[in-house]
Amino acid sequence: RLARPVRQLILVSAGRLGLQRADLPAFAAWRGQTGEARMAAHRRNLEIIMFHDPGRIDARALAVQDSNTPRRRLRTERLDTGPSLHWLLGQSRIPVTGIWAAGDRTIGPYLAERVAFMATLAAPARSIILPATGHWLQYESAACCNAVLDALLAADS
Repeated sequence: RLARPVRQLILVSAGRLGLQRADLPAFAAWRGQTGEARMAAHRRNLEIIMFHDPGRIDARALAVQDSNTPRRRLRTERLDTGPSLHWLLGQSRIPVTGIWAAGDRTIGPYLAERVAFMATLAAPARSIILPATGHWLQYESAACCNAVLDALLAADS
């Protein structure tokens, strides 16, 4: 039991909505690679799925990717792709905000489908679209993302 009731839910680049996803090219193989070849593979994978502007991929993003990918335990492509979050949101009466990235390659041309889905919820819902950013919007457009989150959280306090 929560000490305080949940007053809002903020989803950032949320998946598992049971909505269409974009087809993505094959990822670059990084296992077994070392040095520059490994970093080139990580850069390519960040370009494919995480960043809208490849020019924003910096040494820190590559270091995070290099550190995290070997630790990955969950094979998400093997998960059931059913609409689990879609169903849960349909049951909720908590106000929800979806924050999406206009350049999210995982969504591709299906951004409007997410906005339309949010409008169907029984709970108060809205969508915020961040321009010129990709799936990892918290990194690629940190200042913009943080400003949106600050405003949403301040309005709820």
